Amino acid sequence: MAILSGIGGNCTVANHSGVGFRDWTANITTTEIDTTIFGDTHKKVIGGLQGGTFTANGLLELDSGSPAPGDGSTIELNTLQNVVLTTATACTLTADALITQQDFSVAVAGEATTTLNGTFNGTIALAWDDS
Repeated sequence: MAILSGIGGNCTVANHSGVGFRDWTANITTTEIDTTIFGDTHKKVIGGLQGGTFTANGLLELDSGSPAPGDGSTIELNTLQNVVLTTATACTLTADALITQQDFSVAVAGEATTTLNGTFNGTIALAWDDS
């Protein structure tokens, strides 16, 4: 068994080529539906709708072919963007997501960073080939 290193990881978000992402998190959830009825002695549940959120952090880049961390002139917060979160080669989560928030941080003697937060929309595809 090998330990997975994040060195092969990556994040791509459509229309955000001006960001060099360096870390991400994803939370995949399902709603819990209570099916307990009178007479049951223990709580019963079934899984409902699946969904999730993600956060990606990165450095703002001027030399990436896009002058802004959006489509070059606007920040895309109102349309679905394709998101690919890579753990290692052939190990990805792919989904469309609504970018719900984008934060910017600039240090006078340091990095210019951005954080994207989004909510997955529809199917979240998992591809995992660790052979």
